Parts: sequence; C-alpha cells; structure tokens
Amino acid sequence: MKYKRFQSSLEPLLRLRTIEEELAMQELGEVLSKINAEKEKLRILEEQYQQELEKLPKMIKMPEAIQFYRTFEAFLNRIENQKKSVEKLIAELQPELEEKRKKLVEKTKNRKIVETLIQNQKNEYEKQLKKSEQKELFELNQNNIYSMKQKEDDKDIKKTLPKRPDKKETTRDLQTRRREALQKFYQQRGISL
Repeated sequence: MKYKRFQSSLEPLLRLRTIEEELAMQELGEVLSKINAEKEKLRILEEQYQQELEKLPKMIKMPEAIQFYRTFEAFLNRIENQKKSVEKLIAELQPELEEKRKKLVEKTKNRKIVETLIQNQKNEYEKQLKKSEQKELFELNQNNIYSMKQKEDDKDIKKTLPKRPDKKETTRDLQTRRREALQKFYQQRGISL
C-alpha cells in the first residue's frame, strides 16, 4: 500500500508566522542600526573632544591664547551639546528598541507554538501510519498462513485421491476405445474393414 506524505493544515500558518518573525527581526535590526550609528557618532565626538583637550596645554603657551581659549571653549561646548543630543536620541530609541525586542520574542514564540503543533500532528500521523502498517503486515501474515494451510490441505487431498493415469496411457485408452467403437459400428452396419 502506498502512503501519502505527511502534510499539515497548519503549514500555511507556519509560513505566515515565520514571515512575521522575519519582519519583526528586520524592524529590530533597523532600530539597532540607528542606535549603533548614533553610538558611533558619540564615540567620534568623544574622540574629538579628547584630542582637542590634549592640544590645550600646547595652545595655552601661545601669545594669542586668550582668543584661542574662547573659541576653544565654544568648540568644546558645541561638542558637549552634540554629545548630549546624541545621548538623548539614543535614550529616545531605547523604548522603541524594547518594544521591537518584545515583538520579536512574541513572534518567535508564536512560530514555535505552530511548529510544536505541526510536530504533534506529524507524530500522530506517524503513529497511525505505523499502526496501519502493522495491521497490513498482520493481514499479509494471516493470508500467508491461510495459503500454507490450504497447500497442506491440498496435499492431503491428493494423497487420499486415487492416482490419475499418465497422460500417454489416457490418450492410448481413448484411441483404443474409439477404434473399438468404430469397429462395432461398422459391424452393425455390415461393413467390413
């Protein structure tokens, strides 16, 4: 008997859940890339700030140090403001990041639930398939036993029946009987051979 391949009615739902999970992952990735870009800006600003602070002792020794100090202070303030702005943006993105993480966890959980249901269906299908295979094997075995018993019974019957004559003997007997019948017929009609 040919058995059909297992196919669950939940497979379209699993494909949908997988797509939803992939979209949630993509959304999370977009938020993470925004945060990482802002963190990179912050790192660059901090490096720039440190480099300018390292230049300060050399510049103070110059005669125009007061003018430089004022512009330098304004420059450092601008870097500080940019850093604060980037940190604020990162802080604003954190709730969105958490929301996307929760969404991804939920979508992954939903997909895994459907996968578990499909696996349970598959296990049940395989259980039923095994049961039907065992039933089929049992029936084949019973048929074989019946067939063997029938052959044994046929042998016993053949042993009890008288032996059939050979085919050659039967053919010869038939020919002889025919000849004798023809001779008798001709004699009754008065025809001699």
